[in-house]
Amino acid sequence: MRKEVFEQRAAEMRARLQADRERTTPKLEPRNGAGREPPPVPDQTGSVPGLPSVEPHQLLERIWKPAYTKALLTTLPKAHSLVIQSAQRVGKSQVGFDGLLCLGGEGGLDLNVSLPRLAQALQLYDLLIRSIADRGGSIALAREGTMVSLDGETERIRLREGTIRRLKRQPERSYGDYTYDATGVLYFVLLEDGTGKCKTAIGRDADVADFLGKVRAVFARRPLARAEREERQRQWQAEQQRRAEQERLEAEAQQQWKEQQQRFDALYKDVTRWQKAAQIRAYVTAFIQEHEHSRGPVVPGSAPDGWLRWVQWYADQLDPFTSSDGPSEDP
Repeated sequence: MRKEVFEQRAAEMRARLQADRERTTPKLEPRNGAGREPPPVPDQTGSVPGLPSVEPHQLLERIWKPAYTKALLTTLPKAHSLVIQSAQRVGKSQVGFDGLLCLGGEGGLDLNVSLPRLAQALQLYDLLIRSIADRGGSIALAREGTMVSLDGETERIRLREGTIRRLKRQPERSYGDYTYDATGVLYFVLLEDGTGKCKTAIGRDADVADFLGKVRAVFARRPLARAEREERQRQWQAEQQRRAEQERLEAEAQQQWKEQQQRFDALYKDVTRWQKAAQIRAYVTAFIQEHEHSRGPVVPGSAPDGWLRWVQWYADQLDPFTSSDGPSEDP
């Protein structure tokens, strides 16, 4: 099959699918699932005719031409260098799962918009950069995204286009259960702590100033929030130190008790040995007295004499005061 015939049939098939979708489209719901899309009518200023249509997960470098970049730049006269850099990087970007262009990082300003809204998004970014500069702030590109620095604070921002999702019909389901349609409404979003709760729908130039007002309000609350967080951290550290000191004292007391118990055990052992030695010596004395009374004096070298010497030696070894190891503690 020739390429021309194949492309014609593919176009006819897409047209039929689109017609079926329009007939069976269910109730639309916002992508974020909370709240309604704001009412401002999208501004058509600066739109670039002739840009190609794109599909989700598509790499633009496969279809992007230098003429598209040139046409885009004609809508950005005297734009800021970051805006020009971003426009020149469009051909190296990718389309996301929702059909929006994904640009950001160190290569360009952080934005997610459809190609029909690309020129308008860059114009709004240009206005934002200049407005921030007028207030003593700046915008810089970083690996994590576009960072705005204002009033001594820094945070990541993004410009994105709203989308509406709908559930696919069962025969259409292949990758994912939803399709997304761009609304044309652009938002500036402050990605504070990664939440993105601070956002403003941009329908006119004055909305950029409103967004900056929200950003400055968020930044103004940060010193107090930071001080409270540091105070909580200080209290937590103090509590940890208190617990560590308490555990140290408990361990020290436990060790002292253990050492005292060991001393007592050694003392008790010495007393027991001393009592046994004393009893043995008392028994030897009684034995000699009984032997002299009944059989006469103990003859040196006799069996009783040898036994008595052994018993006295054993008593001396047992007695802690006469044994070689001595008492466990000095008196």
